[in-house]
Amino acid sequence: MNLLQIREKFIKLSGRYDLVTDPDTWEDDGANWFIQEGQKYLDRKRDTKKSLGRYFEEVAAGVWHITFANCRSIKKVWINNASGRNEIDKKALTWLRNEYSSTISATDQGTPLYYAPTQLRAVDDSDKDSLASFFSFTMDDDETYTGIVFLPPPDESVVVEVWGNFLTIELSEDEDDNYWSINHPMLLVHAALLMLEISYRNTEGANDWRSAVMDALEDIDKDVADEESSEVDEIEG
Repeated sequence: MNLLQIREKFIKLSGRYDLVTDPDTWEDDGANWFIQEGQKYLDRKRDTKKSLGRYFEEVAAGVWHITFANCRSIKKVWINNASGRNEIDKKALTWLRNEYSSTISATDQGTPLYYAPTQLRAVDDSDKDSLASFFSFTMDDDETYTGIVFLPPPDESVVVEVWGNFLTIELSEDEDDNYWSINHPMLLVHAALLMLEISYRNTEGANDWRSAVMDALEDIDKDVADEESSEVDEIEG
């Protein structure tokens, strides 16, 4: 099902026809918010076969950080160059700061060996580089982004490959679909109805929908566990 079909089912089950502009076209007038919040709820509650995703970004020599959106957790990082691919070791950000404490200009470039998820948020970074530039990356608008620092800085162009658990693609256009809407459309509708009941502050109604949602997620968990216990593990592919 696509977003339009999910929205129509949500409206019919909730009776909230005021959340669309017209019951003939089912144009959104607030329903999408509950559907999107329901999707986020499902993403947070359970990992699925499609939670794991890969992000690739080519960086030039000397570039030692990247950012990407909608990543819930980082699992592994590889550095790909023209001759091969190497997984690099995860370290704490404080370890990297201590190990690479010299200025950027005074640090030799090479093949990156380590990475760390970085803390992007800075309350005030106006003086960050006032004396010298160090390996410390921040963003003014970081609310939707995750970042990693990888060191030493590469001495050639490389492709950084990040494996992690990513949020499901948001449904925003009527024709959009995603993992939940295709594989578990009624579960997505139920999650949206849960968000609606929470907005009413209806504890009993919310608990009923939460129970239905969690029962369905338990069944999905069993499928994921069965696949992970097979001989070939997807993350090693």
